[in-house]
Amino acid sequence: MTAINFGLFRGLLAAFVLFVPYPICSEVLLVDPDTDLALYLNGQEYFPDTSSPVLPMNGVRRINTAETNIRVYRTARDLTTGDLLALQVSTRRTSVINVTDALGRKIEYPAPVGIVLVGEFGTMSTDAFKCFTQKEANDDFKTPFQELAFNDSHWPLAYEQPHDCCPWRDALMAWNRIGAKWIGLNPAFFVGNVSGPRQMFCRYRVPGDTLITRLPVEEVQKASAAAPQVEIFMVSVSVSLSKIEVIVDREADVYCGVIDGRYELRVPTHNELKSWGIPKLAVQGSTFGYQTIGDTEFTREDIDHPAMERYDVADLAECEEICSGIPACAALTYWIVGKHFQTGTNCKLMNATYNASLRLAASESSEYQLRRREVVPAISILTYAGSAEDPISGDHMNISAIAATLVTERTEGCTDCGSTDPPAVQMLGGWVEQDSVGIVAVASRSGRIFCVAKEHPIGSGFVEVLAEEIQDAGFSNLATVGGQTLAVIITGLDPEIQYQVTCVAEADGGLLSEQVQIDSTRRLMNTTSTEVTINSMDITRQESLANAVFDAMVVTTQVTRLGYQWCQVYPQENMIQQGIPEVHTLEQMGLRAKVFDLQQDVQVEFDGLDKNTSYEVWCTARYDDFSNETDADLITTPYPIAIIRSAVPGYDSVSLTVSLSKSPAHVFCDAFPWALRPTTARPAAPGVDRLAASPYNTVLFLEGGSGTITMEIAPLVSGFLYDIYCYAEFYRPPPPPGAIQPPRQGMNVFDIIETRLAVHMRGPLFDELGWECVSGHACSVEHILGVRLAETDQLMVRADACPGRCRCLGIVDANRKGGVCSEISQDPLVVSGIGIEDKRDPRGAWCYVLAGTCEDEERSALFPTMTLSYKVCTYAGAVAEGGQGAPGFANGGRASVRRGSSGRTFDFSLVPLIVPGRSYDLCWCNGTESSCQIGADFTTRIGALHMSGPSSQQMTTNMTCRVGLPCVLEFFDGHAVEDGSRLVALPEDPRGCRWERASLADPTGIPNFPNVGVSNVYSKNHRRYAFGSAPLIINGGIYNLCWCGPSARTWSVAPGQEYRIPNGIIPPPCPNIRADDGGDFLTPAGKLLVIGPEPFGTVSCRLGSECVTPLVQANG
Repeated sequence: MTAINFGLFRGLLAAFVLFVPYPICSEVLLVDPDTDLALYLNGQEYFPDTSSPVLPMNGVRRINTAETNIRVYRTARDLTTGDLLALQVSTRRTSVINVTDALGRKIEYPAPVGIVLVGEFGTMSTDAFKCFTQKEANDDFKTPFQELAFNDSHWPLAYEQPHDCCPWRDALMAWNRIGAKWIGLNPAFFVGNVSGPRQMFCRYRVPGDTLITRLPVEEVQKASAAAPQVEIFMVSVSVSLSKIEVIVDREADVYCGVIDGRYELRVPTHNELKSWGIPKLAVQGSTFGYQTIGDTEFTREDIDHPAMERYDVADLAECEEICSGIPACAALTYWIVGKHFQTGTNCKLMNATYNASLRLAASESSEYQLRRREVVPAISILTYAGSAEDPISGDHMNISAIAATLVTERTEGCTDCGSTDPPAVQMLGGWVEQDSVGIVAVASRSGRIFCVAKEHPIGSGFVEVLAEEIQDAGFSNLATVGGQTLAVIITGLDPEIQYQVTCVAEADGGLLSEQVQIDSTRRLMNTTSTEVTINSMDITRQESLANAVFDAMVVTTQVTRLGYQWCQVYPQENMIQQGIPEVHTLEQMGLRAKVFDLQQDVQVEFDGLDKNTSYEVWCTARYDDFSNETDADLITTPYPIAIIRSAVPGYDSVSLTVSLSKSPAHVFCDAFPWALRPTTARPAAPGVDRLAASPYNTVLFLEGGSGTITMEIAPLVSGFLYDIYCYAEFYRPPPPPGAIQPPRQGMNVFDIIETRLAVHMRGPLFDELGWECVSGHACSVEHILGVRLAETDQLMVRADACPGRCRCLGIVDANRKGGVCSEISQDPLVVSGIGIEDKRDPRGAWCYVLAGTCEDEERSALFPTMTLSYKVCTYAGAVAEGGQGAPGFANGGRASVRRGSSGRTFDFSLVPLIVPGRSYDLCWCNGTESSCQIGADFTTRIGALHMSGPSSQQMTTNMTCRVGLPCVLEFFDGHAVEDGSRLVALPEDPRGCRWERASLADPTGIPNFPNVGVSNVYSKNHRRYAFGSAPLIINGGIYNLCWCGPSARTWSVAPGQEYRIPNGIIPPPCPNIRADDGGDFLTPAGKLLVIGPEPFGTVSCRLGSECVTPLVQANG
């Protein structure tokens, strides 16, 4: 193989990478605060971009934004030399956190405030940042720390926190491939608190305009153009494996890595590749890359997998070299100590079917090194990068040379290979700015949406744009699932120019939209001459809450400056034919929203849309300081005005953000449920007195200024519709004893009505009527209604209450106990440990909970203001191990979702289910948010499961009849026992209700028992079971009682309504003959004690002589 002289290309590559200017566009920053953050650029506050569903962390696996605390920020333009990044970081964590290690030991860790940051063009958090506790300057102007004019010369450099300082951070290991450091305040400045202050302020001046000048010093200080150079000569890609072949110009340590192109942030640095890439030391010429299997270099546990071939080699390198020459070789085991006992070899090769988690028992005489070729995702557009380092001097390739090694390949796999339908893309709307366009679109399949803007002469028709041209422009966003709304931002445009925008969808497998589908996305739009302040947008279409005949579109936008926003909805056909409306048109015709709180998104709803028509929503926004307002706005009212800015519904609570026009203000909010039966109807608006009595209230003190408060309304009912209203008044402090409370100064009833906001609670609709099953029959729960149900959801039945909001608060008492479940004693003399008996709480594990959320809660004897629970700690048990679901139900009480039901039908048992009659709780788990493995996952109660049948007490009860009298059983203890049920008396037998006669010649039940032991049907009017009217002529004794109930009633969804109704079909009564196999008479119902004589044999007497019988044996 011919080596390449890198010296011929080095200058050209450097020029290409370093001096080609970036287009004018926004820059992406990824920031992870522990736990809260405000970010400023040159004094202007920026807010997270919520349009990015997946984080670009240079990895090979998808990390969803919603699963982490990482925020994505998009600046209005690229950062340049001298720009100021300012960060206000605070933590809500306790100062000390208990963490359980792998050995089960509880270790206390200080919890300092911290932050980590990376930018796509090189910026990374290191000790080059400055961090301090000073929020504003001591000058006459009180200059805020985020302003350029603030003097930070006296601030200390940031402290790079050790990587193992805070094990609760980065649970998904999202930062493993980024060289940025967690930074915070220097512990040397902490006084009396091992964790330090709970808030800090950081500043950083951008040092350059290029990737090389922005990278931290430690990333570039050993970079040299004279370092060894590496080229990725060949990449062999299959569905699950990659083989990388490289060439170096001289001996070097080589590091190669794989990045999924969909999650790529930027070119990795040498140090980053060295930390996570495939290492190959002292390389000469070409080689393959291998990576250690497992967490350690050496192990005594070999992989349990048969060998393809075995060899006796001199060292690990020879074993890897042999594997490299065999295409099917995917992994190897090398005996660093000892040899294979049977063959005497020390190199074992394995194919790609091996499972690294299956290990043989630890060897006492051998130690191994396990290696594999790099494993990559099943669906990826992969970027391969490499770097080389001089093994003596440590000089390594610079970022330009690393960028030149990049090779991109696509793997062969896909998640939906069986689908050949081209992905469809649909425009939903967007916004237009001076130098950019934001397109909100949706694709039919998971993958990516690409969009491009091409300058278009005014008056000319549409121009056909091919998929490859759109992809080449590079403006895209990632759709993790089909139907997901995305925003694609196209940058680098010129002001006041007409552009044609076109989009295409690419499925994960590489399939592109057909040209006719691409053509349907073409839109003409003009960039603006003035600033538009929209940063991101989300558009959803759903069924109207007010009238199910129509649809509604909800637009949620994020803006960068105070002012106004206008949005309007248009038929899609109009947008295709007439183009996107310009700013002045939107301001004249659009729905206006006032933006005076940048912390909150702006939400606009367009209702009453025809279900069969496609619509688009287009918006614009501009800055305004409101100084020229002449209308009667909030500021001119004599009392505080409340506006509900957002309402985020959960399963049992709503989180509200409410703006108040002035303070000190006392705000009251409450949620009022809609009526469902007999028709859906909104509740009447509440008056002042009713709202002022709400327990959900708080006070805002801002010395007369406006502000925003948040509050939670709970508990509410899942799946329900609520109207939320708020009322605000000037705060009235409690009057002195004996004094009269001053009159209210607050909103009137018309103001209250203006605050109304409808919310649809998440999850299944709670049904107060519940569901019905019958013991001895199959049991299913059908027609579950609600919002966003899915077949991944799960349902469990409990004999006690669902967990609901009963959960540990994470708050510790003065003895630093109760934050999490622990058996530690509450005795203040016990400070740690639960291993000794007298240090355990005799009642078990406990923690502090929110008052009113747990059924067993009690006030702490030591801290009366705190509420604790023992029950909450039982919810951590695994469902599969039992103890969570109701006894008698299979699978730990979990039901099986019925295929094709979209999570609306569950089967607890398809065979007769024998459990006591009672009311059980049905507890629901969202399978897309949780693994549904422990009891605490099943928080949401959707209603009762009424199990018709004998109670557990009845199953152990003795009921009495007398020989010679009709047998009538009263006071039967059951639940939901319906007309048509029956009892049967059977011989006392270990088989119980499964008793069968020995042969067909035998009677089907108890001889001489009326109707062979089967009772008349039960009537709720008489509430008794009668075995006919004839006297009972049988032997005295004890018999088994078995119960049969008619099948459960069937229900259906009321036409046009959101509730269930019985379908009117009355189930037939139980049969009057018991089948030989038990039929439906399978549920134990106690014992029947028949009082009367028992048979004792034959007595002989003579005529004319005294006849004496022995004692009569009897029962009872």
